[in-house]
Formats: sequence, C-alpha cells, structure tokens
Amino acid sequence: MCKLGAPDMNATIAFQAKLGPYITQVFTRAGASGGEAGVAVREVLGGQFVMLWLDNWRQGWSVAFSPGAQDATSARSAVRGALAARLDPAAVDYLDSTLQLVPTPYSDAELQSVMAQVFPLLTANGITAGGSISCGESDAVRVELDVIGPDTPELRAQVEALLAPFGDKVRATYGHSPALPAIAAPPLNTPRQEQRPTPKVREYVTLPRTSRCARTVAAKPRAGLGVERVRLQIGKRSVSARGGKAARLPLKSKRSQVTVTVFVKDSVPVTEKLTYRRCA
Repeated sequence: MCKLGAPDMNATIAFQAKLGPYITQVFTRAGASGGEAGVAVREVLGGQFVMLWLDNWRQGWSVAFSPGAQDATSARSAVRGALAARLDPAAVDYLDSTLQLVPTPYSDAELQSVMAQVFPLLTANGITAGGSISCGESDAVRVELDVIGPDTPELRAQVEALLAPFGDKVRATYGHSPALPAIAAPPLNTPRQEQRPTPKVREYVTLPRTSRCARTVAAKPRAGLGVERVRLQIGKRSVSARGGKAARLPLKSKRSQVTVTVFVKDSVPVTEKLTYRRCA
C-alpha cells in the first residue's frame, strides 16, 4: 500500500521540501511551528488515525485510517475545514489536492497491542525478527516482520504457527540478514583526497540524548533525506520501521548498547552504536 523508494530523487527532494513543513511540526524555544496538515488530520480522525506518510511516487501525502465514524469523503471535508482555519486558501487547495485517504482494516491501537505481544513471543522461541507497523509489504497497514535467518520450510512453519492467533494483522517475510555496517575497500592508485567525516545517524534521524535516561529509544527519520528504513538492535532484540515511521525499542537493562542503522536511498547504510541508561 505504501510503495517504497523514489522514481526520481531530485523530484522527491523538491516535493518533500515543499510538503514536509506542513506535515511535521518543528519545536523551538519560541514554540511550535508548521505541521498544520499533520495536526489537522489527527484531530479529524482521532482514534481512526493509523499512519501518515509522504508518497514519493504520487508526490503527495497519504493517510491510512481504520473503520469508524469518518469515511474518506467526510474526513476529506473535515480536514479541509480544519486546514482553512489555519492556512491561506492556496495552501489549503495544495494540501487537499495532494492528500490521499486510504482505508485499512485495523486500528493503530489493535496493531500496537499485537506488536507488543509478537516480539517477546518470537524471542522466547529462539526466533530473531525486526519489524514495525507499516504497509510496505502488503495491501494494508499491518505488523510487518522481517524474520532473520535462512528461509527454510521448518522456520516458516514454526513462525506461522506462532503468529496464527493474530490472524491477518501480521505479515512475515523470510530470509533476512542482520544489519551490519557496510565496509568498502578504498580504490587503488587514486590521488590522495581529504577524508570526509563519517556520517552520523543523527544526521538522518532524531534520537533521545544519551546524556539522559530513557525507557524507550525511538529513532524518527528526518524528512527529505531519502531514509527508507531504520533499525534498532540490542543484542538479539531488533525492530525496524519504514515509511517515515519511528522505530521504537524498549530498554530492559540499566545500561544498553543500541545499534542504530539507517538505510538511505542510493547510499550505504549508516550505523552507530549508542549507550543509553534506563530510567528507574
């Protein structure tokens, strides 16, 4: 439902630069600014709101919503009214023309509950998987899992048996490898060049400060930088997020080393290990 990638990177950067400020609020000492569209659609849909993403292929913004009082027609009208109270008519017309409202069968609350159960269940049975609430691998928003390890009939049968109680709320794909830092050998016989600084994950995602304690580490992609996926890993536990969603991983120890890997379009992954303290 939410197709990944970008057909034209320059066009993608241009459209996200224009649309992004309406989607995400920016917080400064002076207060919050921007994000009018993101705020409006959440207000209108309430508990029906499931997910929002920037669609590089349509060059617009898409919103998935679950069954309830609002349908696509009534929600669009209400969102337009909410935007009209915040923005000038030209901006309202632009946001309305680029908005796509997509029905999906499960609420965010349902999927969050499933996700909270799935990972401990798999871990307890010796299965490593990453995943998130997303729609990059099916026709709806679901809990999507990347099962780590060779794709064998035995592994598939074991995972499907464990996931059966959750029905169609979960989709798993197999044959994934653990995220590892990319290592490239320097070319031979090339002129000496100034070494570029190693990219930091904070250039691509927002993260909690390591100087403060936390209960959960959340990595949210920054808009317009081509981030396709974010993975967090502590030991054998890992979680991934796509489509601009934040990857979240609870801290279970007093001190945890978290490996943050950012997968960027047309570039090598950026990986960094950060140490966090768990709040008491």
